[in-house]
Amino acid sequence: MRPYILLLTLAFLGACSHPLEIVGEGDILSASGERDCLLEEYQAGADNCKKNYVSEQYQETYYAQPRPGWRFDHWKNYCKNSDVNECSFKTPADIVAEHHGKTMAPLRAVFVEEEAPVANCDRSFTKDDVYIIDLSPDSETRGACGTLSGSENIARCVENKIRTQFSDSQACLNAFEVFVPGTNQEHGDYKQFTQIVSATPGKTYLSLHYAYESTALDDALEYDKGVEDAARALDHLLDALRVKFNAPAVRVYGHSKGSHAVAQLAQRSVHGDVQFYAFAQPGRTPSSYRGRPGYIEKLADNLVVLTWQNDEVKYYTGGDDGKRFPEIWGFPGYVNEEGGGRTVLPMRLDHHNNYGGNYEKRDFPYCATGNKVAMGSTSECRLQDGVRYVPYFWGDAECASTAYTMMEDGRPGDRHYIGNSGPRAANCKDTVSTVSASYTLKYSINIADQDDCKYHMKLSFLGNDIGTNRSDGGSISLSSTRDTYNRTKTGTVRVPYHMVLNWKASMEDVSGRFSKCVNHLGAKSEGYIHDLEVRFRHPETGRSVKRTLIGNSEGIEYLWPLKLAGKNNVAWRKRGGSWDLHFGIPPSYPADALMIKGDTKGGISGEFYKWVHLVD
Repeated sequence: MRPYILLLTLAFLGACSHPLEIVGEGDILSASGERDCLLEEYQAGADNCKKNYVSEQYQETYYAQPRPGWRFDHWKNYCKNSDVNECSFKTPADIVAEHHGKTMAPLRAVFVEEEAPVANCDRSFTKDDVYIIDLSPDSETRGACGTLSGSENIARCVENKIRTQFSDSQACLNAFEVFVPGTNQEHGDYKQFTQIVSATPGKTYLSLHYAYESTALDDALEYDKGVEDAARALDHLLDALRVKFNAPAVRVYGHSKGSHAVAQLAQRSVHGDVQFYAFAQPGRTPSSYRGRPGYIEKLADNLVVLTWQNDEVKYYTGGDDGKRFPEIWGFPGYVNEEGGGRTVLPMRLDHHNNYGGNYEKRDFPYCATGNKVAMGSTSECRLQDGVRYVPYFWGDAECASTAYTMMEDGRPGDRHYIGNSGPRAANCKDTVSTVSASYTLKYSINIADQDDCKYHMKLSFLGNDIGTNRSDGGSISLSSTRDTYNRTKTGTVRVPYHMVLNWKASMEDVSGRFSKCVNHLGAKSEGYIHDLEVRFRHPETGRSVKRTLIGNSEGIEYLWPLKLAGKNNVAWRKRGGSWDLHFGIPPSYPADALMIKGDTKGGISGEFYKWVHLVD
C-alpha cells in the first residue's frame, strides 16, 4: 500500500518543535534516520523525542516499529485514517520559520500487545497475597512511589513494584481487586476486607497506603485531608493499572473514609471501566455519593454504595481493648455524636463492621435497653455464651451476591436493607414487617392536683427507622386523674422489628366551673415507667423472645435527679414539649424508673424517643 502522505498546513503544525510519543512498546523510526525515537529514549525524556526540533523545510516519513509481543495499532493526532504504520509530513520552510518557537501536538504511535494464548492463573486470595502499595506523598519508606514527582514516574514505579511482587504469576496481572482502607492510621491494612472478596483464581490483590500519619483524624479538616490523600493516591494507582497493564479488569472497595474517596473517583469519566464499591460510609460523606441511609444502592453505572446507617453490631468496637464505649451513649446500637465533623443523626454504634464474619455472643447479647453497667448485671443483658451471631451484610451470601450483580443489573428494587438482622424476603430484601407481641407495662403516676388534672401517657411503636419507611406498629395508652403507684398493664400490640419507641405524656384540665388544674403548693406532676417488657415469636427462628424495652436501670451512672440533655449518656432524645425526662438513681421510690415531669397545667406535654431493634 502506498504511504499515507499528509501535507501539513499552519492549522496542523507550528514550527520548531514536533514531539514524538509512544504508547505501549515500540519505536518510532524516521526515513532520514535523523529523527528516530526509540522506546528507551522516550521513557528517558530525550530531546529527540520530547522536542524533535524542526528547521527549514520539514519533510519526513515516520515508521511505527513494534517490539516483540506487541503490534502497531494506530497513529494519534495525525494520519488518523491510515491503516499502515507510515506517517509522512511535508511543510514548507517559510511556514516553519514563521512559527519558530512553537510546539505542536505530538505524533503519537500506539502499540498494543499481541493476542497470545492466555497463561493459566490459579492464584487464590489469601491474606498473605495482598500487596500494600505505598502512595503516600509523605512516606518515609525508601523508594515509595508516592514520593516521586510526575504521573509517568509514579506509574512506572507502581508497575515495577507490582511486577516484582508478583513475578511468579505475571499471568494474574489482568485483573485486580483494590482495597482502600478507612483511615490514615491503617497504613494499608486490608484485613477489614477479607470477608468481602471470595477466593477467586485470576485476581491480584492490592491495598492502598495513602497517607503517612500517626495522629488520629478527629476533626473535619483532618478528615477532609484524609479523603483528599486517598483520592489522589487511588487516582495514581488506577492510572498506572490502566496504562501499564493494558487496562485490566479492576474492582475497588472503599471502607469508611476510604469509601468517600472511592465514590469521588467513580464520578470521573477516565475511570468509567472500573467497578467501585463504597461501603460503611461515614456521615460526613456527601449525600450525592452516599445514597439513602440504610440501603444498598447502585448510584452510577460503575458505583454501588452500602450506606452509613448499617444494621450490624450492637456494641462499639473501638478502643485499645476492643470494647471501649463512646461517651455519648445511644444503646441499643445508635450513637448520636455532635461536632467535630461527625454526623448529628443517630447511627449504629460501629458502622464499620458490615464487611462480614461472625462471632459468638460471649461478650454482649442483644439488649434493647440500658446502660453500660446494666448490660452485665440484668437478666436480659447478662453475658451469654454459645449463641452464634451473624449481624453483617457481607456475612450473608445472598446479600453479597446481590451487591455484585447490581453492577450489571441496574438499580435494585426496594428495601435492599443493609445487615443480616432479622428475617428477609427473597433476594436479600427487608420484609419490613411487624410482629405481634404481648406486653407488660409497669408504671406510676403522681399528680400534684388530683381530680382537676388528668395525666395521659402514650407509648407508640413507630417503624420509620430513618430512610427505611418501615411499617408502624401499635401503641399503648393509659390515663389517670389520681395518684397510681406500681400499676401493671398487659395486652398485645404490633411491634416493628426495628423501631422508634415514642413516649409522650400530657396533662388535661378536667376541672369544673369552680376549680382549675394547677400545681398544688408548687408541686409538679410526674409519670414513671419502671419497665416495659415484650414477648414474641422470633419471625425467623420461631423461638420465644423476651425484650425489656424500657428498664434495666437506664441512666444508672447518674445521680438523681438528672434531666435529659443533648449529650447525656442515655439513648433517649427529646422530640418536643415543655416537660422534661429525668433519670438516674433517686433517693426514694421509685428507685429504677424513668420519669417525665413538669408543671401541673392543662395543655402541656413532653415527648421523647429512642431507637430499639428487636430482632437480631
